[in-house]
Amino acid sequence: MVKVIASILIVFGTVIFGIKKSDELKKRQNWLESFKTAINFIKDEIRYTYIPIPQLLTKITSFEQFKELLIFENCVEQLKNEKKFNIAWKLALDKTVSNVKLLNDDIYLAIAFGEGFGKSDVNNQLSLCERISNLLSCNIENAKSRYEKYSRLYKMLGLFSGIVVVIFII
Repeated sequence: MVKVIASILIVFGTVIFGIKKSDELKKRQNWLESFKTAINFIKDEIRYTYIPIPQLLTKITSFEQFKELLIFENCVEQLKNEKKFNIAWKLALDKTVSNVKLLNDDIYLAIAFGEGFGKSDVNNQLSLCERISNLLSCNIENAKSRYEKYSRLYKMLGLFSGIVVVIFII
């Protein structure tokens, strides 16, 4: 009886592990899509309103669709202590990366945005946002294909590894 209960718990645990790995892929995809939407929002705000960076970031954090990003909220907090946007952005990104499993390409794009944002005239800011948005589109496609390719694999690996462990125990 104990072996049966232990076997069920082992299989259940490995299946949960597989589901969590699959969810990490989806979370990355969602994060990238939200970040791209936020970059496009920033581009529109730059084009039409000319509001200062701290107010722009605060405005972004007020929208529900950007709540999961956390990078803007963390950046607003960092800007209270740090006067330079690029340093505050880097610190906020470091906090955010621990919550979402981003690839190095994703992190590079976020860093590139932070390093270039707020340092030049309006036209260059718009071109920076456009360039980052286009590159994010490629990363989003990559994230979608990785999710489609590996999501089911992680779930099945969780199930089958649990079954294999149970077979060795019995």
